[in-house]
Amino acid sequence: MSAHPIPRRGVSGLMRALVPALGLSLVLAACGNRMDKPSEAPDAYTQLLVTGQEIAARIKRDRSAPSKPGRALIDEQKVPVIEVMIENRDQTGHAFKGFTRTDDYGGRVAVWRTPDNIALNFRNGMLIGTRGMGWDMVSAGVELRNPGPGPAGGPRTYVFRALDNKAIEVSMACEVADMGPVQLQIDDLSHATRHLRENCRGAQGTVVNDYWIAARPGSKQAATEGGVIWQSRQWAGGNIGYLKIRRISRD
Repeated sequence: MSAHPIPRRGVSGLMRALVPALGLSLVLAACGNRMDKPSEAPDAYTQLLVTGQEIAARIKRDRSAPSKPGRALIDEQKVPVIEVMIENRDQTGHAFKGFTRTDDYGGRVAVWRTPDNIALNFRNGMLIGTRGMGWDMVSAGVELRNPGPGPAGGPRTYVFRALDNKAIEVSMACEVADMGPVQLQIDDLSHATRHLRENCRGAQGTVVNDYWIAARPGSKQAATEGGVIWQSRQWAGGNIGYLKIRRISRD
């Protein structure tokens, strides 16, 4: 359903890596042949050079970001949609709301999935888990802001799964600052929000998470998640880095 799901490495990635090498080989072979036969007409060399340039240009076009889905397509979806960007990979995709549940402490846990089955778990809008991204966040202990979604500060414990399946724990202490009201523009929609910034510090360093929270009560759909965070920038671990998350559906 997504126009450009978060990419995963596979055969297509391998082919993209091979095609540039093939194009470069053609050009180098042409150069070598021309040097061996300097009196030869340049037509073959020129043609191969042009072919190599065309291959490079086509690869560049293929790697460019696909066009975003239009409002009509987004509105056709039966569930809320978020846009997720992995900043350090320059990859963008979409995730769809799967289900929500209430945990033992009154938090609302929502699971979102991409078309290629990457999962993002949130508790009252705060990222508490990833699945299928590599070096996944297994869990995150977050304090709830009362009332409404977003962070409350206090202790924060992340648990990540390393490639050898060992658990790595990261402990931090977090403080929240109210950055004031912001009229947030997300594509063709405008939302009244309040910007909260969370600074978390620990032995491993500092993490800064940002949340743009709905200033007005949301829909019934939003209430099932503990409220709406229209946009956020949240740390997902040392390997994944920061995720920029925008809620692009109307509710």
